[in-house]
Formats: sequence, structure tokens, C-alpha cells
Amino acid sequence: MKSPGGMFMDYVDPAVFGSQFFGIGQADCALENGGISLEIISGTRTDVAIGNRFSDYTATRKRDPEDRAGSITIGLPPSILSNRLGLFFSKVSGPSISINTACFGSLVSLDVACRFSDTHQADSVIVGGTNLWLAPDQNKEIGTTNKTQSASGQYRSLDASADGYVKANATYIVYLKRLDDAIRDNDSIRAVIRGAAGRTNPSSEAHAAVTKMTDKDTGITNFRTTRYIKCYRTSTLTKSPIKAQGVALVSAPGRPTSQELMIRSIKSNIGHSGAAAGISGLIKATMAVERGQISGNLNFIKPNPRID
Repeated sequence: MKSPGGMFMDYVDPAVFGSQFFGIGQADCALENGGISLEIISGTRTDVAIGNRFSDYTATRKRDPEDRAGSITIGLPPSILSNRLGLFFSKVSGPSISINTACFGSLVSLDVACRFSDTHQADSVIVGGTNLWLAPDQNKEIGTTNKTQSASGQYRSLDASADGYVKANATYIVYLKRLDDAIRDNDSIRAVIRGAAGRTNPSSEAHAAVTKMTDKDTGITNFRTTRYIKCYRTSTLTKSPIKAQGVALVSAPGRPTSQELMIRSIKSNIGHSGAAAGISGLIKATMAVERGQISGNLNFIKPNPRID
């Protein structure tokens, strides 16, 4: 099976990506949006944590041994991503890490960065993820993973006609500080991260356990008050119910029928952006709280029959 398309960026030229990015890019905009200038973070203990996975550009640059830049060995490893950002931002002195935990890269980066902040190893955090599919041969799945791609080329999260995921290009960056420090400095506060937890086993019980772990850390004891859940699972008939059932195990007992719990996914809007996907969900949840409006799932017509 071959997906007929994906959600990709137009005119992505890696050869000039650096100048575009460092001229006015996502990381710079994240600081500007938060009212933070480069002068303010210059020389500070700012952590840079970036989630990444594949590197199409590295593969394409290594194809021709006669056409390789002298800096390819030290310039293209994924570990350099966070280092480059830290160097650009006036040589910030906090931890600098690039994390590859597959599709959870940016969320794990967020979790690790928050722990650096909590333990005062860093006073602020630049955290995000990036995923760029550039070469057709790198984009094509083989073996059993090929069966998870959407044959229709459309992401139908939680829908009965869901037939797989759609690949996407994306880069997301957010800027974080400890809440007390942000209040002290009169920063623009868009959202508060109260806790995080993770599990590797993708079962309903594991999802329920990790939700309880997170809520315990944040002091939430009444799960019935939760009104909005952002679903991260890939869009297939078998995988989407796993997350929904995990949510139900935690939030359904004793919940009044009048108390709605909305489950949403950003992937129907922008596709699955790999290592960057987690931060996209954080941004969508933040915007929902800010605007007081929870947007629907695109391409959602009939609920997945396996979701009870």
C-alpha cells in the first residue's frame, strides 16, 4: 500500500534553511511571542531541548562522495540541533540535549527540560521538535509499517473510516520558565504545565496508569472534572480505541452523563509530524484554553465502532 500524499511544506530547501531559520524562525518567534528578547536570555542558564528522529538531509548529502561539504561530519548529526540553537542564542549556558524517542521526541524533550528547570539546572527552557520529510525514498514505508499509512491520504482521527496516518513536515518551539519566575518577571503566561509521565506499553491499562501518575503529581484527584483530552495515537481502527479506552478507565467512573469529556486530535488538521508531533498537541491545547473553544476533529463523521 502506498499513501497518495502527505501534509508537507512547500519550498523547503535545506541548503538555505539555516539562514531562513536564524533570520526569523520558530525559535526566535517563540521568544518574541513570550516578550523575551535575545538580550534577556544572553548568557543565562537556558536549557535547549529538541526532539528529532530521522535526517533525510543527511542521507541525501551523503549519496555523492564527490559532493560533500567539509563540515558534514560535525554539522549534520541530530545531536547538533540543540547545540546550534544554544550557540545562536547568545551562548546560553544551560543543558543542551537532542532526544530521539521516535514520535515522542518533543514531548520527552519537554519532560526532561521541565525536570532541569525544577532542579534549577536551568532557569528557562527552549524546547521543541522538528520533522522534515525531504526525499521520496526516505518517505516510503516498507514492511509492516507500510500498512499503517493512510491509503486515502487523509487523517481521520477516531472515525470509523480511519485507515492510517499521514506524514507531515513541521517544526514547533515553545519557551518555558518556572511559574514563580515568570510571574516575578511579568512574563506573558500562555499555559501552565503541572506534571508529566510516560509509559512505553501502548495498552489501555498503561494509558490509564500514566494518566493517574500525571494527575497525582499535579494534585488532581477528581478525574471527573477533566473536560478535554488530546489524543496522540495514530489513526487506525485498532489503535485509536486504545487511547479512548484508557481515558475511560480513569475519567468515566462516577462521571455524570451531563459532564462531557471531549477527545480531540490535531493530526487530522496537520498530519503526523513525527518527533515534532507532541509539541503540536501542547500548542493546540493551549490555544483551546486561551480562546475558550475546543475545535472539532477534521474528517470526523462517524465514531469508531470499537470505541465504547
